Amino acid sequence: MKNKLKILLVLAFFGLITVSCSRESGDLNSGNNGEKESIQLAISSLSPKTRGSVGEETATAAEVAINSAAGLKVYVFNEDGSLDYASPTVLALTETGSGTNVFTSEAFEVTAGNKYFFVFANDPASGGKISAPTATTTMSQFITQAVTTANAGGALDIAVSNNFLLGTLWKEVKLAPAGGTASAPKTVNLTVGRLSAKVNLKAINYSTNNAELGGTFSDGKYRIGTLPYKINTAGLHEGALIPAGNNGVMVTSYVHNAPASIGTPPTVSFNTIDFIQYSAFQNVLGDGISTFSSNSFYTTENTSARDAVTGQLFFGNTSYIQIETIYTPSQVEVFDPATLISNQPLGGTTFWTAVTVGNPTTPEGIAIGAGKRIITTNPSSVSLHPDLVPGSLREYSEGKNYHKFAIFDPNEEDDIMKFRVLRNHYYEFNVTNLTDLGSHISEVDPTEPIPTTTTIDIQVTVKNWDKVSSDIEV
Repeated sequence: MKNKLKILLVLAFFGLITVSCSRESGDLNSGNNGEKESIQLAISSLSPKTRGSVGEETATAAEVAINSAAGLKVYVFNEDGSLDYASPTVLALTETGSGTNVFTSEAFEVTAGNKYFFVFANDPASGGKISAPTATTTMSQFITQAVTTANAGGALDIAVSNNFLLGTLWKEVKLAPAGGTASAPKTVNLTVGRLSAKVNLKAINYSTNNAELGGTFSDGKYRIGTLPYKINTAGLHEGALIPAGNNGVMVTSYVHNAPASIGTPPTVSFNTIDFIQYSAFQNVLGDGISTFSSNSFYTTENTSARDAVTGQLFFGNTSYIQIETIYTPSQVEVFDPATLISNQPLGGTTFWTAVTVGNPTTPEGIAIGAGKRIITTNPSSVSLHPDLVPGSLREYSEGKNYHKFAIFDPNEEDDIMKFRVLRNHYYEFNVTNLTDLGSHISEVDPTEPIPTTTTIDIQVTVKNWDKVSSDIEV
């Protein structure tokens, strides 16, 4: 006799359970010898919050919406990794009450016992992102199937307002119990979330603790660099624990072993096969501590393996934030490049920097010192002072300078786990101090190693949307 089973699918838009529940005593069993059970899924957002590594982060309505017209894709695997059930297209979803955001699916059949359920919402049968497994597809093969995304200047197609691609984040064994009936169905609770990640540079403090900088920073913008095109269908991790917060679980993304660059020296370029090099810049509004939490980026999961030779990670295969600010020098810190006379008017917003040699002194008798970087007016029409290194000249056009740092979780110690972006995680950063000028150019060398220190002070928090936040001094 066939029994009825009802599965409650809890849509946890911001969170993951830190420890996976596996094989609790008396909780899991082998089912009913292969007899099929009729199952109906109930899917709901239930709560707009998720428990994270440092608290909860509230989702927006646009991030929790379920599009019933797209139906629900359902794939169920046995403990040995073989396929038990695959929805032929999508299962129809019907809202159970007006405005409740709770939906039930049409029924389908699986054998009772310990199962791995993979479900996906907001992914239409035609033109969807998730590819259905075949009868011979193993669970491992299904998890590592590529989901190909499109990202137009930072507008990620799996993170569209009111239509986020939602699904099972990490495999977790669950019991499909026997004994349910049509009038008293069994319930299995599942958790799904966003297959995208969220990154937000929430605030910039334009002050600096560098006594050698007498000017001011302003007009901040930021963008994301190195965004993967492809992700795994579900998160691929080691061990029984589910990755959440700073629990040290190793995750291997689809591009984990992708190189930072293509070509061989001297012709080396960014790896455009696996990654988008940059998103568009977003503005930072206001002065001082500038809060712009609504200007978040959604991006794709990215982990990087260490280089086999150097053991390093690189900006070409590790996701990062790049900040553009305008630096306006104080007149007293500007030198004439021919005479080293200080207190010079710039006559515009562009300035230059140069490095000293010897132990120069200004005509006014001010000792500059050797190996010092100074700010100068336009050196193009003058003979450079002999105590300035010609090759050290840098032009900061319109005062623009650039700082960058890899997206990171400060609670992780291993570099592979520290400098990574995980699905359904929220990474929030505050720049608390600009310790020096940044680069004079916006282009980032993909072969540049990820440094252990930066020229910004950063505060970061990681929560389980997940959220990661940091304060950074640059």
